[in-house]
Amino acid sequence: AASGDDFFTRQAYVGLKGGFGQLTLGRHEAPGYYIYEFDGIGGSGASALVQVSNFLGLTIHTGARARWSNSALYTGSYQAVSWSAIYSAGNNETDSAGPNGVDNNDDDRFGLSLKYASGPLSATAIYHNVKYNKLNALGDETQKEWALGAAYDFGMVKLVGSYQQGRDVMGQKDRDIDVWQVGTIIP
Repeated sequence: AASGDDFFTRQAYVGLKGGFGQLTLGRHEAPGYYIYEFDGIGGSGASALVQVSNFLGLTIHTGARARWSNSALYTGSYQAVSWSAIYSAGNNETDSAGPNGVDNNDDDRFGLSLKYASGPLSATAIYHNVKYNKLNALGDETQKEWALGAAYDFGMVKLVGSYQQGRDVMGQKDRDIDVWQVGTIIP
């Protein structure tokens, strides 16, 4: 990480866990990281979903963009439903001066997820919101992403699929992206 590249850095956090759920502070996998459960080859580097999402600048996938530094993560569950919420101050504060003065929030981000898993059926909904700074060459927009994933295990084969949408990707106004995939897992 001395080069400033986050690719090989993993999770590192401290926190509290109890009947209320779990609250941790540090570097976390954002909710979008767990979309791999709805990918035919489990979100590995060879996954078309991961390759396309990484190339296009999306954060809902299992790559480095799905790990957020300086963040607070809350997770909880009740029976077959689990949820999470994350806020990250990021680690690229440039305090760039904009038309209204200093921007101390130029790389803030937050994410939410809701997952249902019971028996052979599982489904998820994920949302990420990533702010880009005023010095971004592509623009000064907030990237908004959401994804839906579903899987059904028939026993001999598991059908998986997901649909993802990104708006103002990498801070570029009107750079909108749709990604979907369907696959099977045969044990």
